[in-house]
Amino acid sequence: MQQKPGITSYLWYTSSSGITVNGSGNSGTIEGNTPGTYQFTIRTFNECGFTEQAYFVNVLNYGDTRCSGIMYRYSAYPNPAGNELTVAYIKEGKETDNAKFRKDFTISLFNGEGKVLKSGVNLTENNSVTLDTHLLKNGIYYLHITDSKETIKRQIIIKPLTTCISNKTLKI
Repeated sequence: MQQKPGITSYLWYTSSSGITVNGSGNSGTIEGNTPGTYQFTIRTFNECGFTEQAYFVNVLNYGDTRCSGIMYRYSAYPNPAGNELTVAYIKEGKETDNAKFRKDFTISLFNGEGKVLKSGVNLTENNSVTLDTHLLKNGIYYLHITDSKETIKRQIIIKPLTTCISNKTLKI
């Protein structure tokens, strides 16, 4: 992972029982003991807070700590979100090619009571979905990203942008 400007620290972690993740700064190692696809997360911190990105790694054989060379992740940005929230599927790794493909996934944004407020489906090779969040109230929401293998859950903060015009506040 390339060092990004403004990042003050990184936190690497996983809740998957089939791998161990050891990260320091912008590099780390992933070791697996059972074949399969596993998720790990890197949380990056800067002066504004933090952002999390989930990555996936394929462990090939028992005892083999080599990856298949291809990882993928979903990125939800910005967080906190203003008037829009975008979720993108990103394929990475040494075997990644530039061929066009479409990753089927859906996203749903829930409030604290579990009600779906916004949802979207990836329908293009851009592999991203953008939700309009400008009418939502400031607060904490829950994003579910679902593909054919799993549902990833992330906490999202919404802070719609506003502009003041004389004595009135207008959302833009």
